[in-house]
Amino acid sequence: WAYENGEGTSARFSRPQSITVDDNGNFYVCDFANRVIRKITSEGIVSMYAGPLSVACLYCGNDKDMLSYPGEVCWNPADGNLYVAALNRERVVKITAKDAYSTFVGHIVDVAEDRANEVNNDSYNDGPGTVAEFARPALIKADQSGYMFLGEQSTIHRLRFITPSGIVSTIAAGDGEPLARTNALLPKLPSSPTGIAVTPDGKTLYVAEGSGNKIWKITLEYNNY
Repeated sequence: WAYENGEGTSARFSRPQSITVDDNGNFYVCDFANRVIRKITSEGIVSMYAGPLSVACLYCGNDKDMLSYPGEVCWNPADGNLYVAALNRERVVKITAKDAYSTFVGHIVDVAEDRANEVNNDSYNDGPGTVAEFARPALIKADQSGYMFLGEQSTIHRLRFITPSGIVSTIAAGDGEPLARTNALLPKLPSSPTGIAVTPDGKTLYVAEGSGNKIWKITLEYNNY
């Protein structure tokens, strides 16, 4: 474990897991084991950006540790904000400025709820805002229009779609369940996605399936958006 802000090789991280860049050339890193987002300027100066250095917490009575184990961070060019797939808190966190962050979508765990169900990491629900539920969200990317794509690394291997207004739906599901809106069968991923990329126009999604040694191509349609 290591943590140190500073310039160049004097900085220290603990399992940096993903990196994105904003329109000004600043980089943002998911410092996974430190449970924070770090900022790196174009000159290589590293600083804390969001999230307290704290003990990992799945059932906190407040949102102080909502970034617990951040899976991936992405820059959204449409609104100029950062979005984080918070793996351990099962939500997407929106960061608007240094130390200014809040839940964008995802069910907020209540301490009084049945914890056993949450530990099973199979929460699932489409819908707006905190109605939506995720199971180990670990990957996130945004297109030029602000639509976001999220990969879950639970036992179901789902890919989720998030509109700029925060409405969540499902693109692909490992169990091949029917898509309620069209009753069409969703694409089935045999194992969890390990990387996703989307074309700037949002029309094509590429998914790396690590254990299957495959790259999937999913052509998207936006008839209802």
